Amino acid sequence: MHGNPEKDIAPWRKGRGVPLTKNACAFRVCAACPHYRRACRDSREGGAIVLSPKPQLNLANALGYFREHLSTGDYYMDGHVVAGQWCGIAASMLGLEGVVTEKKFLAMCQGFHPDTGQRLTMRHNTTRRDGGHTVSNRRVFYDFTISPPKSVSVVALYQDARIIELHDHAARMMMDELEKFAETRVRKDGANGERVTGGMAAALFRHDTSRELDPHLHTHCVVFNATYDFEEEKWKALHATGMYRAQKFAENLYYHELAKGLRQLGYDIVNTPTGFEIQGVPESVIARFSKRHQQIDAETKKRIEMEGLHSNEKALREQVAHDKRRRKIKNMPAEQLRSRWSAEMPESERASLAKIEPTKLPPPLPETSVENAGCPN
Repeated sequence: MHGNPEKDIAPWRKGRGVPLTKNACAFRVCAACPHYRRACRDSREGGAIVLSPKPQLNLANALGYFREHLSTGDYYMDGHVVAGQWCGIAASMLGLEGVVTEKKFLAMCQGFHPDTGQRLTMRHNTTRRDGGHTVSNRRVFYDFTISPPKSVSVVALYQDARIIELHDHAARMMMDELEKFAETRVRKDGANGERVTGGMAAALFRHDTSRELDPHLHTHCVVFNATYDFEEEKWKALHATGMYRAQKFAENLYYHELAKGLRQLGYDIVNTPTGFEIQGVPESVIARFSKRHQQIDAETKKRIEMEGLHSNEKALREQVAHDKRRRKIKNMPAEQLRSRWSAEMPESERASLAKIEPTKLPPPLPETSVENAGCPN
């Protein structure tokens, strides 16, 4: 194992105001936040989903996913390719910092230490036989994908690259808070429960376009299936149920940071039934650059009409998205993308976007209190 876990984790805990104890149950304080309780209620009542977590169960698929979608980000603004970045307390304990490489990504997928090659968790096979069937034996990673409102993507990628940095800032803050809900299962000495560890090993990959090459700013937050249990003093599989329960809280924090930063940049924002948008971006522009969403909506509606009422429309939409996705076009320079987007819009829409200019210089982004995080007002 890389270094001394208790010694290595201390600086990160101290820097985040977390008690320097082996028992990380102090992380539970987040669940008492009224915004967290409200967010959990909202998740049951429905609404816009900006954070979409999905488990990856197959090792071969995970490697293919990395090579096709995650190995590098898209081109943006200055023409540089954006590489993935490591994130999380557990990642730091394993010496994972800076740019994500395929070798270390694959090691984490397999449950091995990225430097020594030693096994981190008990299970390493991705399938097993159960009742004559081959089933998944372990989760390889969890992919939490976060994206801003469409108007934010349009303005960021079409004319103001500072918003891209704002998105990066908000996404990392969101994952820092979501990390506090990381858990592991406890089965020692007859126990049957979960223990909060508060540490994740994650890789962040930012992308700028949809499969239809519309402006679509989003970040894949790949959380690997490994966390360190300080009570048992060993690496164990991550139990992500707590992180799933907290996803609405994390969304609200992201939205809060994003809206606050946009105001600091001088943009006006307006509330919508599902969140907010930058004021002045025409609804026709939002619709024009939502082709992928419209395709999924249309196909989902078609299947429901053909097959009858579907018991789980969300699952059906995810299946449609998988079935109807086309191979993503990569390595298209930013200037070419902006020219493409400009050509798609009539003069009236281009003129409307040109009028949207920030009114003041941005002050430094302050640290956000978790208790104050929530949807923008």
